[in-house]
Amino acid sequence: MSENIRNCEHDSSKIDIVVSDLKQRSKKVVTQGNYIVILDKNGNKRIFVYPLNESEEVKTDTLVNYLNLGNSLKVSTMIAVVDKYGDVLYYEIGMINLKKG
Repeated sequence: MSENIRNCEHDSSKIDIVVSDLKQRSKKVVTQGNYIVILDKNGNKRIFVYPLNESEEVKTDTLVNYLNLGNSLKVSTMIAVVDKYGDVLYYEIGMINLKKG
């Protein structure tokens, strides 16, 4: 279990938990609003991280907008899910195109 056991009901607390977890994993991170950005060694944006609580619902259009932002900036996108114990699971997300063939 993470040492970051907190009540994850507020946006700032889930952001703080994810930022702390990423820093423990030796990642260079900055926050931009409700988003967390992992930077490469040169300080360039590499991955956008969208933090969510495990019980939080997220709308499809929110994820699509988030993915479009990442695609337009040519960076990877991830969701960081914070559970009730403060542990974080990361999921890389991406777009797929299903075409009738």
